Amino acid sequence: MSDIEKWITVTPIDIAVGVLTPDCSVAIQLRIHPDHLHLAPAVGVALRMTATEARRIGRLLLRKADEAEVGLPRA
Repeated sequence: MSDIEKWITVTPIDIAVGVLTPDCSVAIQLRIHPDHLHLAPAVGVALRMTATEARRIGRLLLRKADEAEVGLPRA
């Protein structure tokens, strides 16, 4: 992936996607158990991006999901 030696890997309880106004950016909210990252109460984690970035990430995710399932039966 990159030259970074250590990663913080987060497994969210749930993921929500929405459009933020007024700038029409896209946000992916990661619902994380409060004890997982030890965030302050009522503080969440989200990824904010432009619509173009969201489309690029969507294409990358689909491609990587297909790579991960190579050789597995498809539903």
